[in-house]
Amino acid sequence: MRISKEFKVGVLAIVSITILYFGFNFLKGIDFRQSTNTYYLIYDKIGELKPSNPVFINGLAVGRVDNIELIQNEKNQLLVIIDIESDIKLGKGTTATLISVGLMGGNAIELNLDGTSAPYHQDGDTLITYREEGVTAALGNANLLIDSLKNSTDYLNQTLISIQSAANSASLLMQKNDDVLRSTMLSFKRSSDSLTLLLSDTRKMVNNANTVMDTLKNVQLNATLEKAQVMMDNINKNMVAIANQEGTLGKLMHDDSLYVNLNHAVADLDSLLVDFKANPGRYVQVSVFGKKNK
Repeated sequence: MRISKEFKVGVLAIVSITILYFGFNFLKGIDFRQSTNTYYLIYDKIGELKPSNPVFINGLAVGRVDNIELIQNEKNQLLVIIDIESDIKLGKGTTATLISVGLMGGNAIELNLDGTSAPYHQDGDTLITYREEGVTAALGNANLLIDSLKNSTDYLNQTLISIQSAANSASLLMQKNDDVLRSTMLSFKRSSDSLTLLLSDTRKMVNNANTVMDTLKNVQLNATLEKAQVMMDNINKNMVAIANQEGTLGKLMHDDSLYVNLNHAVADLDSLLVDFKANPGRYVQVSVFGKKNK
């Protein structure tokens, strides 16, 4: 038996749709192998609660939100249908609280069990419901945050507009004063070039002055050294002449005859003075009445 291509395509499409359906429901948290019980919840507002959102008991996911319906004849209240694993027993005092699972994570249902003994809720019962205060606060905070972001965005837009206006004004001013600025920059460049030349000339002058000072110092030092050398040469010559008994000082240094003669002369002078004191008449004659013949 030959199977046509159309039949193969049809079977493949049915299998693909079936797999897609079960896979999508599995991703939503529906386990077709697990039997469930259905319960009903009634709220005035549900926030961001949506079908397939989880149902928790002490933080453990035990079910999901199956559907949400509007009850118009009951002041537009909302009927939330949840599916819970059938092996979980809910006592008569069990409550269902609408909780927030984060500012961006939406809402979920938290079941608060009241005891584990009979009597239990049956499949299809309606549970007592509450709303967590944090849900309303979170919604209010979200609205405030949105308003704040909107105000910040408006302020940022105004700031950007002001900056753009200032930039345009500055650009216009630059265009109007372009010639003045160009002339000023040209003058500044000329002044800078002149200052550079002046500094270069000054540096050359300083270098020349340093060279002249060095030359003068060298000339003075050389002249002084030459004079000192001449003086030392003269002293050496005199010392050599004295050593060789040349000249008066050389003879005085090596011949004691002058010293002996001076001693004799001093001794004779001393004797003369003694005799003069003893016999002054021999040397000085004084006459009152006239000159006396010798």
